[in-house]
Amino acid sequence: MKNKIITLLIAALSTTWLLTSCNDYLDVTPDNRTEIDTEDKVGLLLAGSYPDNTYAPMINPRIDNVTDKNTGTESGAQTNRDAFFWRDGETQTRQDSPAQVWVALWHSIAGANGALDAIELLGGADRSEKLSAYQGEALTLRAFCHFILACCYSPLYDLSEPAKNGTNLGLPYITEQETEINKQYERGNVEELWSSIQKDLEEGLKRIAPVSKGISTYHFNPNAAYAFATRFYLYKGDYAKVIEMANRVIPQPALDPETEAVALEDPATTFVKNNFQDWPGALQSMSSSTDIKIAFNSTSNPSILLLSDVASDIASRTNSWRYATSDPDLDRTVSAQNPTGATFAYKIFHSGDWNYYIPKFQSYFKTTTVNASTGVYHAAYPWLRMEEILINRAEAYALSGDTLRAVADLNLFCRTRIVNYNERSHSLTLAKITSFYRALINDPEFYMNKYNAMGAQSWTLKQKALVHFILLCRQNEFIHESLRYWDMIRYKMPCTHTTNPQAGGESNTLYPGDDRWVIQVPDNVVLAGMELNPRTNILSPQW
Repeated sequence: MKNKIITLLIAALSTTWLLTSCNDYLDVTPDNRTEIDTEDKVGLLLAGSYPDNTYAPMINPRIDNVTDKNTGTESGAQTNRDAFFWRDGETQTRQDSPAQVWVALWHSIAGANGALDAIELLGGADRSEKLSAYQGEALTLRAFCHFILACCYSPLYDLSEPAKNGTNLGLPYITEQETEINKQYERGNVEELWSSIQKDLEEGLKRIAPVSKGISTYHFNPNAAYAFATRFYLYKGDYAKVIEMANRVIPQPALDPETEAVALEDPATTFVKNNFQDWPGALQSMSSSTDIKIAFNSTSNPSILLLSDVASDIASRTNSWRYATSDPDLDRTVSAQNPTGATFAYKIFHSGDWNYYIPKFQSYFKTTTVNASTGVYHAAYPWLRMEEILINRAEAYALSGDTLRAVADLNLFCRTRIVNYNERSHSLTLAKITSFYRALINDPEFYMNKYNAMGAQSWTLKQKALVHFILLCRQNEFIHESLRYWDMIRYKMPCTHTTNPQAGGESNTLYPGDDRWVIQVPDNVVLAGMELNPRTNILSPQW
């Protein structure tokens, strides 16, 4: 599925000589396998340019639904430990480390740029329908990788204090292959970085086209691109664009203003039922966690919009890392009663007293050579899923003040997520959601009241309750996948961790605005001249 040889040459060398002829004194290219001189080779290059590491293992231990189990895997798990304590982390490009994720994303950007250069050498994107689609895919991939880098290694786009986006450190936006050694890049600011991402994304969306059936989840097909767009515009605060992008994938349901319900025969209901992970049905009925993992990430599963093979311990150690989701975390999230009056239907497994998890990622071991006994663990990782589109649209509606449509989307979502769902007793209304969270939201210490992200102090009780439940739905749906981290930053939620809580250990809090919410760039790029992320605003003791 992936042409790794081409990718590694392009990504590691990042030079244009791979795409053009050699110097005049050479008559032939030394290795013509590295020439990207046909449309099909452009496709192969793109297929091998998707990230082969994921951010989830370095992000998930940083958030609020993790526990120090005082037991579990510690060997080779420095990233897991550093993340839990909000430390800047190891400098080695070890599997799952911040340095390795950084390298993987820039390699993908180099591959996308190589494809774009090759397209121009072949006559440009307008020469053929295939080249046009490849250009759309390459631009979208380049935008996506810069976006993930921006969300991890620079301050998130600030909707509470927009002026900061012009001063907060961004990252370089690389649009061409390197032609010199140790080229120096300016980091720029967040506003510039996000504007560049948006430009590539919008141009990519104009050209991106479906790919052949059976491999579409390994590429940026239109639905995956729209899913990415809903996340990008949500974080950037353009809620009309979130809704527009979401509506291109998921039908907008007809509304009954009196009941706030969505009819069972509505096309949106049918679409969601047929395209979401079937947790209340097929997945719930499986007795084996392995069967669930395989079904969850199957290329025939319509929930999965973008999938790639990653070298990661995320599958082999999700349940066994010391600093990870455990039963106390699930008790107050997935297993807790919610405004429907029921609980969510995600199937929970455990191996031992503290190792609780929801099976999502299937592990497999890949040896380094054919005859080797050593190698690394891999997993199929879903970068984008159908469910995120609906949750993003619900949040965009809620933040736009269209609470009726937000509730309608939540009803669509809960029909596919609630244990033994009953239309009469479990259907949501705005009043029902507000009543459920009233006491919590009236507390002055509630994060929306205390920290006022996006002006939340002035929101109505109903809007606060609605947004809070949407955030809970995203937290539950993407548990182990780490989207919670960016919700915590966007809504200024403090995060408290406790060491060895069974024995009453030490607690510490990462407060909103603390510089440690931004992951530090790797030491090797700092040595090459890149500016460090600041560590001057530290609001609690460093562990």
